[in-house]
Amino acid sequence: MEAPIDKNVFVEYQGKKVYFCCEQCKGEFEKNPEKYLDKLPQF
Repeated sequence: MEAPIDKNVFVEYQGKKVYFCCEQCKGEFEKNPEKYLDKLPQF
């Protein structure tokens, strides 16, 4: 089950906002964004 998105937890990546469910997920993305790009259709 995926957690709901928290609109207050996001990063700006390549000029676009990427939202997360929690700070932990945000931190994982910031460590290695390329790992997640295939799951983000806007990139």
